[in-house]
Amino acid sequence: MFRNYQESSDEVLMFAIQNGDDRAFTILYKRHKDRVEGNLMRVLNDRVSTEDLRQIIFNKLLANRSQFKVGK
Repeated sequence: MFRNYQESSDEVLMFAIQNGDDRAFTILYKRHKDRVEGNLMRVLNDRVSTEDLRQIIFNKLLANRSQFKVGK
């Protein structure tokens, strides 16, 4: 079943990610990557390190998705 997640909350997206929906992860990533990257760039002031750490952050989010609890 196709679901359009564009207007869904981050909590709904995380629930879908926990259930294996790769489309939900793509939307969550696109929604937050610029903000994460901007914050990292302000702290690190290095493009390569920023991109590396952004990748690590989103990989950890995906790897630890089962630990996400709604409302916590």
